[in-house]
Amino acid sequence: MMDIDDFKQVNDSYGHPEGDRVLSEISTLILKTARDLDICSRYGGEEFAVILPQTGHQEALRLAERIRKRVENRFKKDLNVTISLGVATCPRVAKSAEALVSKADKALFQSKKRGKNRVTLS
Repeated sequence: MMDIDDFKQVNDSYGHPEGDRVLSEISTLILKTARDLDICSRYGGEEFAVILPQTGHQEALRLAERIRKRVENRFKKDLNVTISLGVATCPRVAKSAEALVSKADKALFQSKKRGKNRVTLS
């Protein structure tokens, strides 16, 4: 799970068309970073989810960090947009789809709480 940090400020400062561009560019970065077998989606608002079939804890963490860095590098010169991410794996920390989303969401919340622009492993 991932969420654009302080996205409301982008819309408030630069307008909704610029916010839409940011969403689109982040979507593209996620798709380009993910593997062909991964399932990428917008989860709602400024949140995204990536399902990584047959992927262990450490590999999921590495992919999340690559996405985070690519977003940070893309926007550091103009808008300074960053994302926070939460990673959880099944069956290691979750036994069902609902539990997986819940654990990833809680890890995402910890990333936000710890200062944003980071990845937290459940």
